[in-house]
Amino acid sequence: MKSKAILLSLIFSIFFLRCNRSQSLEKDGGIRIILKIDYSVFCQSVGFTEKEQQLVQIKVLGEIKNMPVKDFAGFINAYQKAEEKLFPETSLASIFGSLLMLNKINYNSTNEEVTQALKEEWDTTLLSTTKIIKKRLDQIDAENATIKTENGNNIIVEIPGIKNPKRIQPVLLTVGKLGFWNTYDNTDFFSFLIRVNDYLVKIKYIPKAHDNSISERPKNDTTHLNAAIASLLKAQNKQNAGSGFPLFFILKPLISDDGTLIPGSVIGNVGSKDTAEVKRIFQNDTISRLLPRDSKLLWSLPVQKNEMTYFELVAVKVDRTGGPYLDGSAITKAEPQQTKNGNEVSLQMDSEGTRIWRQMTLYNIDRQIAISIDNVVYDHPLFHNRIENGKSSITGNFTGDEVKDLASILNSGMYPVKLDLVKTEIIEAKK
Repeated sequence: MKSKAILLSLIFSIFFLRCNRSQSLEKDGGIRIILKIDYSVFCQSVGFTEKEQQLVQIKVLGEIKNMPVKDFAGFINAYQKAEEKLFPETSLASIFGSLLMLNKINYNSTNEEVTQALKEEWDTTLLSTTKIIKKRLDQIDAENATIKTENGNNIIVEIPGIKNPKRIQPVLLTVGKLGFWNTYDNTDFFSFLIRVNDYLVKIKYIPKAHDNSISERPKNDTTHLNAAIASLLKAQNKQNAGSGFPLFFILKPLISDDGTLIPGSVIGNVGSKDTAEVKRIFQNDTISRLLPRDSKLLWSLPVQKNEMTYFELVAVKVDRTGGPYLDGSAITKAEPQQTKNGNEVSLQMDSEGTRIWRQMTLYNIDRQIAISIDNVVYDHPLFHNRIENGKSSITGNFTGDEVKDLASILNSGMYPVKLDLVKTEIIEAKK
């Protein structure tokens, strides 16, 4: 009898301790983060990508942009009415009958059938997104988090006991779109940059540099950079590109002191305040046609060096769909690891991914492969041998928490659509 009493007492004590350990936002304080799925972004994600359909969609979305709606049903009904008014000859099926919606919408679907299919897809998207959020938080030891939806498209995440939004926000906001890209080498791509620079000289483009930390400015000394470029052009039997180098005023090319190109997938460095202007240059239709058709320029993570912050511009090659050669669907497991070289995330691929990765690494011997998440390059390792076992890794100057968070993002899967941050609140514990 005494032993039973001791056992019951022990069970009660364990139960009491567990209850004591459970946290609540009201009692212990923590973070409340409000996220939002924009209805317009969702519609664009499930629509056709062809320019004609996109223009119709943009026009209709602009028409209903400021229209108050309480939920997605109200939004898509407003969309239907606006499209029928602006484009009476255009059916909703011709806008939303994409590959993603192939099993729900066909060319003969009525507008009412399309809106119903979109409502069902919205419900699936919202549920899938909340499940991914829960999985990510569980993997970074935030199991006490609560997730609820509000006002149709708001997702409210409350995490008791945690008061560091700088760590939690990237975990919640990163879509998780992983890509492995073949790359151009700087030694091959520089001739295309010269074309762009020639065009900028021709139109008398004057860049407005805001960051003196990367590109050498007139008030410092551009002599070295200009001499290196001129030396390189001479070696390639090219005429000097006009009277100056406006592109290289804000995009510092990777050229050694003797005027030779530095090999690798990085084609230049840009100061943090000048990235917007470089983006504008390469988004210009005329300039984009001066680059290879299968090329895409991606930014790296910010690089900190000698109290400077800059970004690397990496030239990658797209496949026929405009995406990477291999994507995150091939990953079966991501695991944070600490090695002699620092913290990294190791990746294991499935059988099909292993086959493609073997081909990709064989093709890129003595070349770099860019590894990106949400089109931001996290790593661009150089390969000397093909990889047979489907293993890869993402290395960098990561902390232990950063690789753990990155692994949780990759293990939980990719969001079906990106999330916007509405508000972050730090809740103080009750005394």
